[in-house]
Amino acid sequence: SAAVLTVRPLAAQGRPASGARADGDQMERPEVRAVEFRGVRSVSRGDLQDALATQPSSCVSLVLRPVCAVTRAGWVWDERYLDREELPRDVIRLLAFYYRRGWRDAQVDTLVTREAREAVKVTFVVREGRPTTVRQVLVADPLNTLSPRDRRRLVRIRCGEPLDLLKLDSAVARLREAYWE
Repeated sequence: SAAVLTVRPLAAQGRPASGARADGDQMERPEVRAVEFRGVRSVSRGDLQDALATQPSSCVSLVLRPVCAVTRAGWVWDERYLDREELPRDVIRLLAFYYRRGWRDAQVDTLVTREAREAVKVTFVVREGRPTTVRQVLVADPLNTLSPRDRRRLVRIRCGEPLDLLKLDSAVARLREAYWE
């Protein structure tokens, strides 16, 4: 199966608002007020958000949140702007994120909508598809160095689960370390 990359020009990415500055035009790089995900069911939204370059503006510190509620001054508020070149890369990042966790057929699209005159919301629309699942887990141990219980403890990949390459890599590292000891 192949992953499909869909990045289309969206209406909200059109022309700048009238009266906007030609140099550093805000609608060319509007502030990102929110980043949302639709269709995400099988992975952590927080982990997805961390995988992206596109981030929403936010308060610089939890301690300063009461101040952020009153002012958006630069010393308390971290403004983030839409990078139109980075947005297609974010789609690829999300596809890679899903692929490594077993969803080989995931599809991701983007939607950029105007929230205010110089601000947007970025929505990533995900169609996860069916995961590639583990059918069998075998650990070749010709010398019977590890007990079956130890092998199960070290290899946390289970039959019927999505083929998570991160878990697989960790299992290989744990087995290598156990055999080395």
